[in-house]
Amino acid sequence: MEQDPFHDSVTGNDEIQLCRSASQAGAGLYCKQSEDDLLFSSLIDGAMFPIVIVSVATGAVLYLNKYAHNYFGVGDRSFEHMLAHNFWEDADSRKQFVKKVLLEQQVKDFLAVLLTARNKRRHVFLSSRLIEYKTQKAIYSVFTDVTEHIEIQKASEQSECRFRMLANNISDVLWIADIDLNPIYVTPSIEAFSGYTSSEFIRMPFITHMTPKYQRRFNGLLRTITSGVQNKRGLAAQYFEFECRRKNGTIVWVEIASSAMWDESGRLKGFTGMIRDSTKRVQKQVDLKNAKNNAIAASETKSEFLANMSHEIRTPMNGVLGILQLLQETELSTLQEKYVGIALGAGNSLLKIISDILDFSKIEAGKIECNKAPVSLRPLISSVMASFETIVNKDNVQLTSTIDPLVPETIMACGSRLKQVLFNLIGNAVKFTSIGSVDLQVIVVPTEDTNDICIQFVVMDTGVGISQSMQRRLFQPFSQEDGSFRGKYGGTGLGLSIVKNLVEMMGGEATLTSKMGEGTEVSFSIIAHVLELKDQREKRPVQERIRSNVAGASVGNVLVVEDEQINAMVISAMLKSLGFGVVHAPDGLQAIELLKSDTFACVFMDIQMPEMDGVETTTEIRQSLTNSNVAIPIIALTAHAMKGDREQFIAAGMNDYLAKPVEVEQLKRVLKRIGLSQLEK
Repeated sequence: MEQDPFHDSVTGNDEIQLCRSASQAGAGLYCKQSEDDLLFSSLIDGAMFPIVIVSVATGAVLYLNKYAHNYFGVGDRSFEHMLAHNFWEDADSRKQFVKKVLLEQQVKDFLAVLLTARNKRRHVFLSSRLIEYKTQKAIYSVFTDVTEHIEIQKASEQSECRFRMLANNISDVLWIADIDLNPIYVTPSIEAFSGYTSSEFIRMPFITHMTPKYQRRFNGLLRTITSGVQNKRGLAAQYFEFECRRKNGTIVWVEIASSAMWDESGRLKGFTGMIRDSTKRVQKQVDLKNAKNNAIAASETKSEFLANMSHEIRTPMNGVLGILQLLQETELSTLQEKYVGIALGAGNSLLKIISDILDFSKIEAGKIECNKAPVSLRPLISSVMASFETIVNKDNVQLTSTIDPLVPETIMACGSRLKQVLFNLIGNAVKFTSIGSVDLQVIVVPTEDTNDICIQFVVMDTGVGISQSMQRRLFQPFSQEDGSFRGKYGGTGLGLSIVKNLVEMMGGEATLTSKMGEGTEVSFSIIAHVLELKDQREKRPVQERIRSNVAGASVGNVLVVEDEQINAMVISAMLKSLGFGVVHAPDGLQAIELLKSDTFACVFMDIQMPEMDGVETTTEIRQSLTNSNVAIPIIALTAHAMKGDREQFIAAGMNDYLAKPVEVEQLKRVLKRIGLSQLEK
């Protein structure tokens, strides 16, 4: 590999002085050349820096020492026929150099750019003088290579230039501060940002620009930094947000990024960082927060509206359906019985639509709950299937259910929600199937968890089927098949959306497959805990204690607290048909007076009443009565579906819950739960 004389040369001021001395020595030695050429050759040729002699008249190279041969990349080739101007990058610079030497006889530290044989650029200082060499005027030159210094200097200048361009054009503010976090440099962009010029800004501590609240936060930051300096940790890049005041008094939010600077000995030199205007982002966050609060308020308003609408709709529905149920118990002609049945069916359909809308609203508001309790699956499924037996045309449609023997008798699950899902799915299947079959299959899916079990429910029908394009949207709210189906079959389009949400609440997922004209299959799975026998036995004492509250009750009078005359008449008639005597109180105040003087088996308490509502009345009974009625069973009667959930009323001191419109079978079950079924005739 060719030797690179650039890296072997001596650099700095010592080299320059050495070259000057060599220039003088070379001139003196030339005077003695005729006496001793060998001495000249040995001294000049052995120099560890380039030496060149060039003819003034022709510009020809008369002599190069060995170092110069290597330096310019010409090796041991003869320097004859070499011309000096071929080694100069700039001809004008060479002319200026020659002129200066001729005028001044010698030149020190002339900066030139020379080219090697391979066109490599070399920055050199030339120390030259005018001499006579072999009977002609010549310029004797010694070279000091300063290429590395020049390139470093240029790189530094370019870097500084780039930094200046960046600093002058960047919209953010770059800053440098001392160890006390006082600014010592900021980019010119600070003026557009704060209103202060760079020179004004660095004369003011950062804290003076902050509002009082954030000045305290900044003092806390200083304490953190002080602790970090002492421990030499915690001073990595950090981001802070402050509220600051501009020169004109306006408020601006800023994001400050900072990091510590350390010297080579590990001492803190100061801090550097960036300031960015975050006002727009902060304002967007405020707007987003306000929008969220408004949305929550709107959702609560909607929920409140739906709750009130639920009450207003269910209250007259209670009267209508209740009277129809009572009418069924009377002697009717065949035609009258048919009309009553049709009216009850229409009323129940309307109630189903109302319930779907309210359930969807509760799911949307995140207020629906899934409370797990022991569930006997087989009786639950039997009751669901029995509900559709009277609807299905048995001559055309076969309604069946198959339960895997591995399905346990009792599981911990949300029975009411599971029943609601099955009602929706089987109801859809029955509605869309006029010929063929509707089948429910319940199977166990193996899982790795030995304590939990995965139960899959599959509802299959041979009905009209669903198009491929519609299948992708059916689990979305208000989605149905085309208009002809809406006209023919009706419905809100919320059933499958509610199914999807309820199934997901129970830890499962719902899927649907269908083919037009052949039928539909909807399946869902739930994860349930298997309830062992000992778990069931542990539940029994609780039920026994509940019943013991009314054990030995011998009075058949029931107090009905209801402000609506029709609803009071309906529930009273139902209770009388079950063998109870009924006393009616139109409001909570009269109910309390009656309970102070008379003894009752239980109280049916309407929730929404004037003067004193059902919850307030119940609280007063539990806290103020001094007779046995203080512990009387109280059953909530409500059409307030959005807020009137069972847990809420029980927490208020009630024993059970009955939703309007009241059905006789539901009434019987509630009476049985509180231990009053023995009073039924």
